[in-house]
Amino acid sequence: MPIYRVDAVLPYITNIPRDVTVNTFHVEADSMTGDQLNAVHGAIPGFYNNTQASSRVAARINGYVSREANACQTIIRQVGVPGAPLDVDTWTLTSSAYNDCLPFEVALACSYYSLQPGVPRGRSRGRIYIGPLNYGAGTITLHSGAPPTPASSFMEELGTAAAELHGALGSYDVTWGVYSRVDEVLYPIEHGYIDNEFDTQRRRQVDATDRQLWTPA
Repeated sequence: MPIYRVDAVLPYITNIPRDVTVNTFHVEADSMTGDQLNAVHGAIPGFYNNTQASSRVAARINGYVSREANACQTIIRQVGVPGAPLDVDTWTLTSSAYNDCLPFEVALACSYYSLQPGVPRGRSRGRIYIGPLNYGAGTITLHSGAPPTPASSFMEELGTAAAELHGALGSYDVTWGVYSRVDEVLYPIEHGYIDNEFDTQRRRQVDATDRQLWTPA
């Protein structure tokens, strides 16, 4: 059965091509045409935008990510088939709920895995990193008694969004899974979790725009 790579591309407000955040999903389907294409193009934006306004994943993504109409893209490619994408669709990310940004490399990981007898765990687990994030994504402590952690409400929202994405795709016989490049197999997701710690995606850092010099005394 063909395996497809689905990239959700979220550009920054700079409109510079390299200034983007990309989350990659892998799916499997008999033939990615018609209803199944529409299902993917509906479910991926839904992962960010669905549920109530205050509980959307998009609400925790900072305002430096563009909210212009149709600025975001879903790009579908068949794994192992070079050349142009199979299909591309555009969509709009809903608004951010908080004005203040966390450092752009801060992310929250949504992890998932499949239990396959005889298959090394590293080949059947994966994750996507949600970000760049805003101040509302975390619980910021004002003392040294505890470290900053992701907001429990955000963790719950992300888990709900992942479960709904899995169900939305599955209802059209599209399987979301973990693609093993070694085995060239997609392992269907069986379990998922979100840890209460932030992760780092250094490729999302923005370039320095200033430099402070100092001179040895």
